[in-house]
Amino acid sequence: MIQVFENLSINLFLFSIINVILIFFYSKLAHKFGLLDYPDYRKRHSGIIPLVGGLVIYTSLLIFYFQISTNYWIDIICVSSTIIFVVGLIDDKKQIGIIVRLLAQIFACLLVMGVGLTIVDIGSYFDYSPLEVGIYGLLFTILCVVGLTNAINFMDGIDGLASGIILHALVSILLFSYLDNGIQNSQILLYLIFSLIIFLVANLSPVLPKIFLGDSGSMLIGFLVAWLLIYYSHPNVRAFHPVLTIWCVSIPTFDLLSVFTKRIIKKTNPFTPDRGHIHHLFINYGINANVALTYIISLSIFFSLVGIISYKILGSFYSLLIFWFCFILYLCISLLMDNKSKLE
Repeated sequence: MIQVFENLSINLFLFSIINVILIFFYSKLAHKFGLLDYPDYRKRHSGIIPLVGGLVIYTSLLIFYFQISTNYWIDIICVSSTIIFVVGLIDDKKQIGIIVRLLAQIFACLLVMGVGLTIVDIGSYFDYSPLEVGIYGLLFTILCVVGLTNAINFMDGIDGLASGIILHALVSILLFSYLDNGIQNSQILLYLIFSLIIFLVANLSPVLPKIFLGDSGSMLIGFLVAWLLIYYSHPNVRAFHPVLTIWCVSIPTFDLLSVFTKRIIKKTNPFTPDRGHIHHLFINYGINANVALTYIISLSIFFSLVGIISYKILGSFYSLLIFWFCFILYLCISLLMDNKSKLE
């Protein structure tokens, strides 16, 4: 056990060094290949920033793939994520549009589902048998994975938000697994956590080049986390109860559902970009982007604590009930903030 821990520690150290090297390398190439993000009416950062965060994460995972690969399902998840990464990279360069991205995401989902990994049930409640989704499993799986993938992508609007939300989700998976049924095959989680930490350090450090995730990065990590949540809550693994999966990603879930709800109320296309996401509302309210980031990440952590505490004390059913109560509260506050920011 000690030897395994030492080997993992060395690999994670080398992995971190590789990430730093790749940040410098790809930041230089970004200008040559036009992988750059320019400020506009929705993106209010200063300066031209390389969109190479996805390249850094994908390349570093690829280099250490055989250290990460411990399970056939995880292998397929990693391989299928290549489709998401490549399409996102093309979108960063040429803006290919939502339809192509959705088709690519659905195709990548079908590859994973083709080897038997799907949402089978949503867990047991009141000590009854698990509630199976039956014939709706395939459609429900695609809906959840595509939904979360795009929810993370939509939230990539201020520095560190998407990566911070995903970092918190990965840590929550480890924590919930430890507190519930235990976890195996956790290497992929650790490598992703370290990669995101290096990415966040790069954006905060005056020494390392500033980079953005881009669509390739936000969709890649969103897709990976969505499938990892399904994997770790699957009945053949069951590291934790399925109800805890939604608490791992409460903020992106709340944000996606509330934004779509508001757009439907306004009778606009649900997929049309606007400034109605939670980070936009904070900024429109006059709150500094860094302060908004702190608020949102803190809120995400708070919801995770509510989730695990309610699950442990009250049980799975009441934890689920509290989740939907929190969403309704979130939606109401979002509508109020949206209306007030327009009046001002």
